[in-house]
Amino acid sequence: CVCVMLRVAGALGLKQSASPPPTFGLSALNQSVNLHKAMCAPVIALLIWIAHGLSSSTPIVPLVYLALHGAYGACWVLKSVCFRDRGFDIPLPWYLFAFTQFSAGLHWVNSWLIVRSDHRDTSPWTVCLSVALVCMGMFALYTADCQKHFVMKYNSGKLMTDGVFARVRNTNYLGEMLLYTGFNILSTSPLISFSILACSWFGLFTPNMLVKDKSLSR
Repeated sequence: CVCVMLRVAGALGLKQSASPPPTFGLSALNQSVNLHKAMCAPVIALLIWIAHGLSSSTPIVPLVYLALHGAYGACWVLKSVCFRDRGFDIPLPWYLFAFTQFSAGLHWVNSWLIVRSDHRDTSPWTVCLSVALVCMGMFALYTADCQKHFVMKYNSGKLMTDGVFARVRNTNYLGEMLLYTGFNILSTSPLISFSILACSWFGLFTPNMLVKDKSLSR
């Protein structure tokens, strides 16, 4: 939804704020994204409670997913505080803010498909792979954002060809793809879950990568 809103904002002529908006609020794209990420743990905990209740008999796999996705959301908010992506600092009218929340909320469909089952047939190796993919994805995503933030702050205009961008131009997207692959291999309906992911990857990520490549070719 962030990729979509960046395109919509550009089409409507909405520009980046001169000064960074607060981390939370109801009037900017970064605030909408941060709100969604901050809600990851509470919403997933609510889904687990609906499916299983919250007791010592709650299946372990949904709780592992809660820990992974909740930590991802919390780290996103911390990242926004410590080394924010200024590209998200775009003012939004209320109806676009509401749209971002609705579209981002579609990801809770995947969350429900993960937590609804008792996962008696889920292999421990699948859980192990999930944790590994999420950890690698978080590393790629947040180190890329950190490097980009400080290069743009202290050496604006420099083409990043070292660090995590030495071999991959779209390290952020790679991190997101690893993260959500890690989450969704726990799904009890992988066809639905990965179909939703494929729409994001090929409908949003790929066009943005091509636009970036065209810009770099100049």
